[in-house]
This record gives sequence, C-alpha cells and structure tokens, in this order.
Amino acid sequence: RTVASGDGGEDCGGRGCRDRVQEVRVRYSEVLVAAATEHAARDQPNSVPARDKRVGVVLKQSKGRARRVQGVTGGGEKRRLGTMRRRGIGIQGLKKKQNARSHFKQMGEQLTGERIATMEEQMEKFRKALEDFAFSHKEDIKGDPIFRKHFHEMCASIGVDPLASNKGMWSELLGFGDFYYELGVQAVEACMSNRQLNGGLVEINELVAQVNKRRGGKVDAVSRDDVKQAIKKLGKLGSGFQLVQIGNKTIVQSVPGELNRDHNQILSQAESQGGWVTSKGAEKKLGFTSDRVQQALQALLNEGQAWVDDGARDGERRFWFPYLHFSK
Repeated sequence: RTVASGDGGEDCGGRGCRDRVQEVRVRYSEVLVAAATEHAARDQPNSVPARDKRVGVVLKQSKGRARRVQGVTGGGEKRRLGTMRRRGIGIQGLKKKQNARSHFKQMGEQLTGERIATMEEQMEKFRKALEDFAFSHKEDIKGDPIFRKHFHEMCASIGVDPLASNKGMWSELLGFGDFYYELGVQAVEACMSNRQLNGGLVEINELVAQVNKRRGGKVDAVSRDDVKQAIKKLGKLGSGFQLVQIGNKTIVQSVPGELNRDHNQILSQAESQGGWVTSKGAEKKLGFTSDRVQQALQALLNEGQAWVDDGARDGERRFWFPYLHFSK
C-alpha cells in the first residue's frame, strides 16, 4: 500500500491515499485499453463493422467473378490471336500457303520422276539379261516345247512379245516368227481338212495330234502351248480362228461367228454325257423353253457342228457333236 510520489514516497494510510490509488488504477486501465486498441489496429488495419464486413464480402465476390470472367475472355482472345498468327492473316498468309502447295507439288513430281526412272532402268537391265538368256539357251528354246512355254510366260510377265514382229530382235535371235508362222499354216490346214466333218470345231489336243502328224517325225514335236500361240496370232488376222472354252475343254473354232451362251451350255451338257444331247434333256437340264432349245440346236446344225441321230433305241432324236466324239 505504498504509492510512489514525486518526493520519494510516503506511507499512505488515509482517505487521500485511497484516492491516489484509485486514480492510478484508472489511469493504468486507460493505458491498457489504449495499448490494446493500438495492437488491434495494427493487426486489422482495414477492420470495419460487422454490417460493413458483409457488404465487403459481397463486393469482393463480385470483383472476383468479374476478374475470372475477364481472365477467361482475355485467354480466349489470346488463343485466337495466337492461332491467327500461326495460320497467317491476309494476303501474306495466302501467299505462304500457295508457296507451300507449289513446293510440295514439285517434290511429289520429283519423287515420281525418280521412281519411274529407277523402274525403267531396272526393266532395261532385265530385258538385257533376258536377251543374254535367250542367246545362251537358243537351242533349248527352239527344241524343247516345255522350255519354250516357260520362256513365253517369262516374256509375257514383263510385256515382251517375241512374236510381235518378224523383223524384230527376237525373231532374228530365235527364229520365232518363221516357226510360229509355219505352225499357224499347219494348224489352218488341219482345221480345213476336217471342217466338213466337225463343222469347224476341234478340241485342242486333237489339233495338236493332227499338226504333229503333218510335220512328220523328222522335226521336233510341237506342244499344246505352241499351237495356242499360233492360233492366237491367226486370230489377229481376222481369219475366224479363235480359242473357245467349253466346259473343261479348249476348243479351236475355225469358222467365222461366235458361239453364244445357249450354244456353250448345250455343248457343255453334251460333253458331260458322251457327246450328245436330246431336246427334252436340254430343256430339263438347262431350264430352257422348247423354242429356245430348238433355235440353238438348229443354229449348230446349220453350221455343221452337230449331227442328227434318229436311230436311238428309245426312239428320241439325239444331236451328236463330232468334235466331242472324235476327241475321245
């Protein structure tokens, strides 16, 4: 209960002392309040009343949304501007695109030209190698029908036709022109000699046998492929010679005109049953009407390609096809 005084201090025991103490307490409380207020002001310099705080929160949220909207919009504009800069804008951009297209086109043409040149070089090398091969195996090609067939297939695979011209290199080298022209004449003679018998239709194997018989035993025999090659060359002359596939057989036709679909189907049926057909059998087997069958058979009869047989045991007329009968 001692209160410091400006004079050094004295014991305070009366009413005046209590007043001094009360005064000191009040002043001390004021100092504490002032200090606390100052401290709070330093921690929250923008502190506002509760009502003002709620208003501030709303304002901050509005400002935040505005900033976000502005940021999204600004980002989109930046991206669009960046894309436009990359793509090019205006005449300058169009010129760049045009130059790029022209450059790519030139590069494509250059690559195509290089590839074509490379292929032409390779084909020329192959042709030269084929000539050397033909010269080295000349006798085998001329004397062996099987070897000659494989040689033709190899030539056809690269677009070389040894029979294209009698004045060409292949004719001079191998004598193909004379060989196949001679063979073609022999095939024509064989077909002409039997035309009255078979109506101008002969199976390829039968024709090969007839040609070899005409050539005699002193020369090399010709093959089925040789005769096919000769017939194909005769067909280019427009002489009416052509190869026709009927069923499983290859037929040489030596008369002008073509076999239509009805003729081929009737001939195929005849091949499957020994070389003959009947009108009713063709109607049932092929599903043709009676008039259609009669028209096709009559056309074959008119060309001499079918014979009539009325002596069958069942009494039904049969139509025989000589080329099928004799080829057996």
